[in-house]
Amino acid sequence: MKVAIVVSHFDQDVGSYEYYLCRELAKLGHEVTLYTSDRRRPGYPGVGKRLTDKGETAARFKLERTHAIFEIYQIPFMPRLGKALEQAEIDVIHSNEFFQLCSLYAGRVAIKKNIPFILTQHGYKKPLNKAIRLPYWLVEKTMGRYVMNCAHKIIALTPDVEQYLLRNGIPQTKVEVVSTGVPVELYRPDVPSALPDYGVAPDDRVILFVGRLVENKGIAYLVEAFKKVKETVEQTKLVIVGTGVLEPNLRQLVQKLDIEEDVVFLGRIPQQAMPQIYSGASVFVLPTIYKEPFGIAAAEALSSGVPVIASDIDGLRVIVKHGEVGYLVPPGDVDGIADNIIELLTNDVLRVKLSQNARQRAVAELSWAARAKRISEIYQCSREMIKRLDG
Repeated sequence: MKVAIVVSHFDQDVGSYEYYLCRELAKLGHEVTLYTSDRRRPGYPGVGKRLTDKGETAARFKLERTHAIFEIYQIPFMPRLGKALEQAEIDVIHSNEFFQLCSLYAGRVAIKKNIPFILTQHGYKKPLNKAIRLPYWLVEKTMGRYVMNCAHKIIALTPDVEQYLLRNGIPQTKVEVVSTGVPVELYRPDVPSALPDYGVAPDDRVILFVGRLVENKGIAYLVEAFKKVKETVEQTKLVIVGTGVLEPNLRQLVQKLDIEEDVVFLGRIPQQAMPQIYSGASVFVLPTIYKEPFGIAAAEALSSGVPVIASDIDGLRVIVKHGEVGYLVPPGDVDGIADNIIELLTNDVLRVKLSQNARQRAVAELSWAARAKRISEIYQCSREMIKRLDG
């Protein structure tokens, strides 16, 4: 099957839903081409610079970039995308997010070609930026409605997204819940840790955070919780992986709390090196305070055999089974984060048990191979539905 995956932004060195989906679909024998803009993914270094890479990727799918004339609120305008899709030989078009213009182009072309149009909806909450809430609402009720109506199937990453779609009048028969996967063959507990290369001693108990350093990730609450952990548990390190606008503020907070010697900012780590970061952690913490459609970093931690402490919100509930692979705490609960970290760092038997459970759950329920197989079945069913309607 010739599959076109459409997404607004894509960086080959940043693990993403689209990258792993394309890779696994290619492994299943599909001819996969990912269509995207030439803009760098928001929230990462070099944003605003043009990307020129294209052609065959190491993951056995093709990459085609379309020039974005300009970009507003992370929505690139690339009108040439529609023509590129029209001219290509395609059996299925699969786009992401109803509010992205690339989904509008993709939906129109799919209707014109009379081929399945699949849409993955990642998020569902209003933007944090109040200035764009009205434009978002208008897009949701106009262009977004058109895009969702064009779709033969809409893939919701979580049950919360599914409920959002149903509340907005999308028929239940059109919605499929298929969560994001994790490459369990890469993220494993037995991968040698690279943390000693960054000044972390082999005997240190490591609390790990991975993600963009932005306000909604709630990292300041983790830093404050770590201060409490240091008062109880010796020889601990907080390792922060990622970059973002909040980094200077976080460094100031670390200095203010007098924990500079035990907080390590690693910056941005190439995706291919991340398994060696996770494997050296004792506990992974994701203290998001707003909108986490799935939380891929938490899934990667579980696959690496690392217990996870996460905020009790949205998609994180799908990943973290409370008391089985880690713990869920109310967003912004500094004491809750600290208490659960201390419990795991001081109870080796419990930590090992949750670590084993985490790996088993990841392999059994979160693998990308299983996700891609299910999505491939959705493609095939949609093609058969169109054939029946034409017949």
